[in-house]
Order: sequence, then C-alpha cells, then structure tokens
Amino acid sequence: MDSKENSGQSLRGKRCICLVRQSSDADGTTSTQAQLEWLHAEAKRQGMVIVDDVVLEGVSGSLPGNRADLNNLLTRDDYDVLLVQRMDRLTRGGSYHGFWFEFEVTRAGKTVLYPGDNLPTGPYSGLIKAALFDAAREQARSIGQRSVQGWMYSVNQGRNCVISRTPYGCDRLYLSSEGKPIFIIRNLGDGRQQKLHPETGAVIDTYGSIGGGTKGHYRKQKEERVQIVPGAPEAVRTVQAIFDLHYDQRLGGKRIADVLNRRGTLSPEGGGWSQRQVESLYENPIYTGWALGSRLSQGIYFRRGHTTPEEVNLDQQTLATCHAAPRQLRPPADWQWQEQPRMKNFLAPDLAAKALAAIKEVHEGRWAHSIDPMFPKRSPNKHKASQYILTGLLFARQDGADLTGVLCGPAGRRVRYYRHRRKNVGYIKGAVFNKMIPAEPLERAILELIRQVVADVPDLRGRIIKAVIATAPAATAEEDLAALRQRREAVAAKVRLIVKTLDEATLADAHAELDSLSQQRAELERQIAQAEQAQQYAQEDPDVLADRVLERLGAAGAGAAILSPAAARDLLEAFVERVEVDMATKDAEVHLRLPAWAMAPTGELRPAHNSPSSTVRETHWLAPVRLGTAACHYVLSSRVCYRCRRKRAAG
Repeated sequence: MDSKENSGQSLRGKRCICLVRQSSDADGTTSTQAQLEWLHAEAKRQGMVIVDDVVLEGVSGSLPGNRADLNNLLTRDDYDVLLVQRMDRLTRGGSYHGFWFEFEVTRAGKTVLYPGDNLPTGPYSGLIKAALFDAAREQARSIGQRSVQGWMYSVNQGRNCVISRTPYGCDRLYLSSEGKPIFIIRNLGDGRQQKLHPETGAVIDTYGSIGGGTKGHYRKQKEERVQIVPGAPEAVRTVQAIFDLHYDQRLGGKRIADVLNRRGTLSPEGGGWSQRQVESLYENPIYTGWALGSRLSQGIYFRRGHTTPEEVNLDQQTLATCHAAPRQLRPPADWQWQEQPRMKNFLAPDLAAKALAAIKEVHEGRWAHSIDPMFPKRSPNKHKASQYILTGLLFARQDGADLTGVLCGPAGRRVRYYRHRRKNVGYIKGAVFNKMIPAEPLERAILELIRQVVADVPDLRGRIIKAVIATAPAATAEEDLAALRQRREAVAAKVRLIVKTLDEATLADAHAELDSLSQQRAELERQIAQAEQAQQYAQEDPDVLADRVLERLGAAGAGAAILSPAAARDLLEAFVERVEVDMATKDAEVHLRLPAWAMAPTGELRPAHNSPSSTVRETHWLAPVRLGTAACHYVLSSRVCYRCRRKRAAG
C-alpha cells in the first residue's frame, strides 16, 4: 500500500512513526537526518501526527536476525502508520522478510507506507513490491561485491594494507602516489585521531570525538598509499616488553598481564591489562614486519579472494536468526601476508624471527584444530566452578525462561539467589518475576533427593534390565570392527598428510576434500564406539549389568553432599533433566533420569569431574530410564528449606 492509495483525507489525523536507517555510522548522522526531514515533510503534507522517530545508525538491512527494532514496532500500539522513505530503508533481506513484516503490521491493523518509491496501486502492487524487495537485496550484494573488489585492487596495487585496524603501538603513514610521506594518523584510543607531521610528529589536526567511535575519522583518498609504522614511543616500549617476556622469558599472557598491571602500565583502553589483550599482541605478526590479512572472514555476501571476490552463500536460516554475520576461520592458503618494511626494526632481528615462526605455528595450529572433528570443543558452560550449580537446569514455570544466579545482601552477609532474567519480560512492579529463589536450600535439597532416589527407586532394577534387552543391538563381528578401525586410521592419516605437506597454493583446492574427510572420520568414530559397546553388551548378563548400575548409582549418590561445585554440577547434569520453579510460590518440580555413564557395560566411564579427559563423549543408544518426578515444597520458618517428595515412578 502506498501514499497514493491513502492520499487526501484518508491519512489526515493518523498517528505515524518515521523509520530511518543507514548501514554505516562512520559518517555521522547526515543520511538519517536527511531521511527524517523528508518524512516529516511528507507526514505534514498528508496531515498525519508524528508520535515518534525511530533512527537506526550503523544497522545493516541485510540481516533480518539483527532487526530487533521491527519486532519492537510490532508490539507498539501508539501508531497507525509506519512511514519509511523507501523499501530498501526498511530491509534488504528480500521479499520474505519484507512481506513477513507487512503481514504482521496488517494483522495489527496498521499500515506501512513508502512514499519515496511511488508504488502503483491495484491487484499487481504485491508483485511490484516483491521485485523491489528482492532488488534491494541484490543491490546490497552488488555493493558488497564492488567493495571487496575495490579493496583487493588497492592492496594488489600497494595502496592499502591488508589489515583494516591499526594495531596497538602502531600508526598509519600516508604517502603520496610518488611514495613521499605526507602525514601520520594516530588513534588515541578514546574515539579521536591525530594527524601528525611525518618528520617532527607535530599535531596538524584532530578528527572524531571522545566516545564517538569511528565517526568523523580520516578517510583515505584514492591516490594515497598507506604503510604501518611504529607508533607512540610508550606504546612501542610496552609491546617490545611483552614480546621479550613471552618469547625470551617464556611467560604466558596471564603472568605478563600481572607484570604490566604491577608496573602501572595502562592498556589500550586506559585500564588494566587482561590475559587475552596480551595474547592478541604477541600473536600478531605485524610487529615482526609482516601484516596478516584474510585469516578470518565475516562477509554477508562476499569475501576477499586471491584474484576475485568469493561468494559467501549464507543459508536463509542464518540470515534470519544471526545478529551478525558468523566469523569463519579461513585456511592458510587464503591468508594474505604483506611485508611492512617500516616495521622491520620494531623488534630485535633474532627476536622477530623467533616470534614470526611461533606466530605462524599458532595460527596454522588453530586452523588445523578447527577442521579436526575430534578436537575437543569448548564447553558450553563457561563457569564450571561457579557456585550456581543449577544454572541451565532451572526454569520458571510461568514462562519457561531460565533463571540466573545473583548475590544479594549487605557486604559480608551476601546470599546466593536465582532470579528471573527481567530483561526478557521487562520489570513490572509487583510481578511474580521479581521474586528470587534461595540457591543453597534448593541445591542442597536436590542433591539429597538424588541420594535418596538412587538408593530407593521402586523396580529400578527391573526397568534397567528391560531397557538393556529392548534396545541393545546385535554384536558386531570382530573382523567388521577391525575394518572400521582401519578405515578410521586411513582417513586420519590422509587428513594429517594434506594439512602438513601441501603448500598454500594447493591447500585451498583440498579444502572441500578435508571437509568430506572430517565428516567421514566423525561417522567412523560413532560406528566404532557403537560396535565396541554392542560387543560388550552381547556378552553381558542383564541381571549382572543391573546390579553394577545400582552399585554405581549408590556410590555417586553417597557423596553428593560433599562434592565440589564443579563435581556437583556434573552430578546434577547427569541425573536432572529439568527443574521448574513456580515464581509465585517458589515451589519446585524436579525431573530425574538415569545418567548414561551408569549404563556402561564394562570398564569405567566416569562423569567429567572424575575423568582424565576434559571431554566425555557418550555414544550410548540405550533408551533413557526415567527416575521419576519430585515435588519440592518451599518452607519458610526459622530457616528457609525445601521438602522434597517423589510424586510418581517413571514408566
């Protein structure tokens, strides 16, 4: 629907919101201000009442998953018309996203207008809109392709650097087309830039503003050339000290950060140093005289290639859900090494050579690990030693949201609680979501419940036997298992051979083959684990297995009350499927299950806190055995506690 269709008296007196957007905020608010003035004039001409302006600066229209502003508009009821100058200002996510939003707006009895597009009316207006929505997406693709192509051309011509951000302790020297130094641009770390004389270092000009990000920063001209040079002397000395402490004195990032903080040396942000800040410096090859680019890619449509831009082809689900384009680690064959001659003397020659070799090994090792399906991935729980052992298991019954840990109370008497994530629902005075659940009484009650249940569950032994008989597969022949192992070793050897022997030029061609080999190896590992366990189960007496499971459960439950936080969390994750708490009454319902490690037929498959490996891969196929559900009643007397009682036995 467009402004023609609603011209004259039909829009007079309607409440409207003006939506403006620009993808980059580096140039300030010129674009959004111009759009606002245009829309305000249009609203005045139509006789509408402007109730609000939604200004989006630095928001890409190509990622529907990042458009929380559109979701917020759908929840508002203070407007009748959403005014957008053109369809590409609403979205560049294509017709799927555009029509979804228009449909939801129409359901709410509102209208979206694009007065700048001059859309026709009639039965074919939807077809025209579909073409324009998809044209906006295609325009974004074209812009991305030309941007990447232009950057590649400038790097190949020696006019630009392969790294877009100036590293700490470095400046950018701008030269004329003849190679004569013109000036130096130095980042101050607070949002401002200084333009310095290339010889005297005198300040010529200042760009940007404090806290302004990249707005107003200097923009490189086409004829200018850029090189990385050593920066402020104090920052240079700090980086040199970091390289010496790491590569000569063999200190790690944490210890180096402690040294710098004790010396009172400020970080690039003006505060204390962290371990990762230090590691990012001594893993950067720029200080050895080489700039490394194209190691990571985060393009939506295109990324940098050797000769031409490479298409990214993100799937529709990723575009619809991600808040930013996913970062992808590229193979060493795609990396671009660019020599920076003015950085050659930043470090002593021996130290620079040693550091460069180590840095290459670190980055190549990370890429090799990224393609290895057997390399342990990071645990989704970043705080295994946290005192809040129910995090990720505790949910509010009212809306299903998970609860998070918080400390409350005066200093010296702070108490642990679990609370609702209020940001998900908004703070409402007097709402049940404001209440907090005492952490220690609930955790203690659930651990005691586990101990009691594993010691006395009606007919648990019979249900274990039934699960083993019903789901254990036939044993795999020994020769078949040996063949699977041989295939696994052959695949692993081929992966190692490709990674270690091929040069950068040919490794890129083998990337697809590596992906295929990684999938084959993962599938073989799964088949081997299942075959090995099938052989063991075939030799097991179900009665003997049931007795062993009960013995293991009893041993685990007996020590539940004296476990460390990490061990207690492992025990809870093994036995507890979910804990639902009523935010109004604080009563909880606990759903219990039998852990997979308890069903291991032979040997010792232990929980993670008691395992020599940081990761436990459990490939059991047995049907899960439910241990039942318990109701934990919140009791407030002289001491807060929970009284738990099993509600029913598992079927």
